[in-house]
Amino acid sequence: MQPLRIVRHSLPSEDRYLYFNPVSAAFVVTNKLGSKIIEDYISGKASHEFIKMISTKGIFDRPDRTSYGESPERLILELTTACNLRCRTCYMVASKPSPEELTTTEIEGLLDEASKAGCKTVALMGGEPLLRDDIIPITRFALDRFQQVQISTNGTLDAMQLVKEFKHSKNLTIQISLDGPDAQSNDRIRGKGSFQKARSFMGALSSAGISTTLSTVLNAYNYNLVAKMCEFACEVGASAVIFHKVHVVGRAEDFPDIIPTAEQLMHGMGMILKMFYDYGVSGRLMVDFPHNRWIRGDTLIDAAHPVCHFGRAFAFVTSRGDLVCCSHLRDGEFVCGNIRKKSLLEIWNTSPTLAAMRNLTVEEIPSCAMCEFKYICRGSCRADALGASGSILGDPPDCDALKRYYRYVLDHYARTIDPVIPEVG
Repeated sequence: MQPLRIVRHSLPSEDRYLYFNPVSAAFVVTNKLGSKIIEDYISGKASHEFIKMISTKGIFDRPDRTSYGESPERLILELTTACNLRCRTCYMVASKPSPEELTTTEIEGLLDEASKAGCKTVALMGGEPLLRDDIIPITRFALDRFQQVQISTNGTLDAMQLVKEFKHSKNLTIQISLDGPDAQSNDRIRGKGSFQKARSFMGALSSAGISTTLSTVLNAYNYNLVAKMCEFACEVGASAVIFHKVHVVGRAEDFPDIIPTAEQLMHGMGMILKMFYDYGVSGRLMVDFPHNRWIRGDTLIDAAHPVCHFGRAFAFVTSRGDLVCCSHLRDGEFVCGNIRKKSLLEIWNTSPTLAAMRNLTVEEIPSCAMCEFKYICRGSCRADALGASGSILGDPPDCDALKRYYRYVLDHYARTIDPVIPEVG
């Protein structure tokens, strides 16, 4: 049985003690007596009627599993490093295609192997994947084999042939990268004219009945535009908007002005959480952000492990055929093997590098081990930690901001959730 992971947060002066389970996303707020009963139960002492009552809320649920099988559930395939834009937030500094990029035949072989092994979904990305001449046959090949296919694009190229080819496709989603709800906010990051081109492309996708989502990098210039970005997503018919925190790697290292301050990051994260509730309740739009996913619950990954699904449920293969730990840990010691030399499944199941990353826990990260938010934050981004400290076990640059944010959110829940009080006697 997997260990129980519980987040404890208290406001003693207000006699409020919050317990949160990151598996079930269940909250329980109680008083000092209730807290003592819960602590006794967690430490292995006798149960109590109060425990039976709050157990129905899922507060003591455990993850369904933490072994990830012989194949990834999702394959993320980087088709090219070529790109027509020079976005300031680009982690891979995309520009020209690599001379070692996988051929059409090699890509189809990889897709075929992954689908036969039980991989359910695939994401085709770049660089800019629509720059490949074979994007239509590759997409068609993938659609015949996977439950869901996603293409990630900047939406600025003439892609009407692709739109016509896959009109009304039920298992295709086009994800558009956009960093603002208008030209002023987006184009300062992605380049002049990119917003209008992407918006026109989204209009064509909507008319063709092709599912669309938006991907946005939260930065110093759009942190206060979260609500407007969600409004825009609804306006263009997107089903989801996924926010990502800007990573201080790649091209972003040359543009320190785009890195949000702690206060800006906290503001943006808080607004994303608010939009998650505002739009999620109505079902109008799914609003996602990796650092807020704890609020949804996760039955797949034990909360002791870093939150990223790369290497556990997701496999990332570069345009050169390298299976790497993640999109940001893609070179040197983080290359687990190459599909030109070994099969995807052989690398997935035998790579010691991948095994080490899978087995890493927050208890092994010195600054995380004693942190009350470790099962929520889960060590944040280990690639960011490596870039900031030189060690995979180091601190990410936003550690203090994240602590302040999680404390603020848990304080709010502790004060607003109706307490469950044990009966006395």
